[in-house]
Amino acid sequence: MTDPRKDPRREFAVVAGFVCLLFVPFMGKPYHIDEPWFVFVARQFLLHPRHPFDFSFVYWGTSTPYSRLSDHPPLIYGLVALIMKASGGGEWSMRLALLPVDVAGACGLYLLAARFLKRPLLPVLAVIASPAYWLNMNHLMAEKPAVALGLWGLYAMVRGVDDDDPRWFWASAGLLDLALLFKYSAVVFVLPAASYGASRGRRGRLWGWLALCAAGPAAYLGLARAAGLGSLGASLDYISGARGQFWSSWPHKLRSVLAFTGGCGLAATLWPLWGARPKARQTAACIAAAALLFSPWLDAPALVRPVDRLTGITLAAAALWALWCVLRGFPKSRGRILWLSWTVSGLIWVWLYWTVTARMILYLVPPLAFAAAEALESRPERDHVRVLLGSSLAATLALGLALNLVDARYAGIQREFADQVMREHPGRRVWCACVGGLKHYLTAAGALELDKSRGGWEQVRPGDVVVLSKVTDAMKPDRRLLANVKLARVEHPIPLRLISLWTGEGGFYSNAWGFLPFSLSEEPLDEFTVVEVL
Repeated sequence: MTDPRKDPRREFAVVAGFVCLLFVPFMGKPYHIDEPWFVFVARQFLLHPRHPFDFSFVYWGTSTPYSRLSDHPPLIYGLVALIMKASGGGEWSMRLALLPVDVAGACGLYLLAARFLKRPLLPVLAVIASPAYWLNMNHLMAEKPAVALGLWGLYAMVRGVDDDDPRWFWASAGLLDLALLFKYSAVVFVLPAASYGASRGRRGRLWGWLALCAAGPAAYLGLARAAGLGSLGASLDYISGARGQFWSSWPHKLRSVLAFTGGCGLAATLWPLWGARPKARQTAACIAAAALLFSPWLDAPALVRPVDRLTGITLAAAALWALWCVLRGFPKSRGRILWLSWTVSGLIWVWLYWTVTARMILYLVPPLAFAAAEALESRPERDHVRVLLGSSLAATLALGLALNLVDARYAGIQREFADQVMREHPGRRVWCACVGGLKHYLTAAGALELDKSRGGWEQVRPGDVVVLSKVTDAMKPDRRLLANVKLARVEHPIPLRLISLWTGEGGFYSNAWGFLPFSLSEEPLDEFTVVEVL
């Protein structure tokens, strides 16, 4: 294979084509999970450009001021608003307009890997195909530009110090500053960039570099505080609100971090097993530690199915081995400082965040994959290595595709059911007592939102219709009602669930639903309830 550092054009084309091949088929996917929030706030930017944050939002059944709901930096809303104005706001056009961001992020990933790996293409493709990257980077959320800019910021730092080029060094600070203005979680990239710069003798410039990285977010937080928008108050509220919840207990959270790391970056956790030749004692230690963590006496109150326990042990053991390989350091690899500090930074952020989500694990997948790939390259080449790595990529692709199909069906049924309810009840007042995609499409079609601050279910009158979702119920009835109640369950033939509310432990979008990124289960994707009040 041609050394990509000598002639990267062909492999650039492969990476860009791979991103399009994976992302484009799912660009028509309806908005769901947190995407409707970004669409809603972006619309406020267009409607009220002078006071875009002067609004309240019905969040889990209660009207709440923006300052108590979010302290996201502003760039993501401005970007989505611009694209919405240009494209009309449709799912396909919005995602397509942001495809260049996805391609740019993948190219940054490739350039970074090529600084340390002789053959970076396969590891880069594996990272892109991983569930954490594939599903989350195709969402209309802040991680898309934040991760893309963060990867370019890391590459600029590596190139700046290795090539002794001040332009790239300071460009790194500017890129990371922009990344932080899209999502504060981009701080994960700052520690590895600074650590690599320090390791290469750039300690004297790092204080100025750090100041430039922090300048944009600091200015925004100061302005936000002066304007009464909270200044990180919402994030602190989420963290404090999560304390005492079962998903924040150390056994559940540690289970989630390890299982998500193992499941969301499948190739990254398989490669060390092949490349580092684990000794029987080390393998047994990882399995024993995972089995102890998933033992029944550490379960949350809900029963854990044997298949979920076994899945958790398997994924956690693979993650433990991958993390051990990175934390102990592969033999004298060039990228050791970068991979080590990047992994540590990602683990700290994942642990401090109010919940464990796959989009937080997204920050951990590249350093694990690249560290393992660099270790493989340090060993004498054997013919079967490419076969093993190719098999790993194929397994990752198969898992990612299956999860994407399930996720697309879950998102699609939110829009389909909203349309169905509005068609079947013409002229009647329809209320939604849910969040996410179902709420987005119901309200877009004219439905109203139940609001506890306005009486909740007291707002409902005879003849009204109320729609609820088991996955995203915001407000159950608080009084007896004379009503016709219809239930509709949504099934899917692929036995993988990213969100579990029946018997599984799938919690891809939040470990509040379960400690696994996906669960082997045939339970429904969702269950809708339509209450026709008599």
